[in-house]
Amino acid sequence: MKGQMMVTILNDSEEEIRQYLLHKHLRWQICKERVYFVHNIYELSYLLNDKSFICINFFFDRQGVVVNPDLTSKDSIQQLLIDSDIHLGAYLIKGFLLKKSLSGKKAYLKTLGEDGENIIRIYQ
Repeated sequence: MKGQMMVTILNDSEEEIRQYLLHKHLRWQICKERVYFVHNIYELSYLLNDKSFICINFFFDRQGVVVNPDLTSKDSIQQLLIDSDIHLGAYLIKGFLLKKSLSGKKAYLKTLGEDGENIIRIYQ
């Protein structure tokens, strides 16, 4: 993946993190406009703070390949955040990774409830 990674940082609130991952239209307000663009992990290390949730946002292209945001498009940063498809996150305490999160299947199942879990199991 070439280009920059789009990173958001959230406060120490499980409810805030859950809302960010499940409700795309609220992401801009929840992250309080703390959106950063980094080229590599070294640059990312400067953003790591104690008791914060750091989230890297990725996208699917038309062929279904995971890509970084297209900063050459005319979309605003807010729209890019809303349109992001995959969220790879980590909750940090004192510089150590405590919890990790990958939205996708779990978030989707949560929206479907127990019946959704049974449907997904049938097709796996």
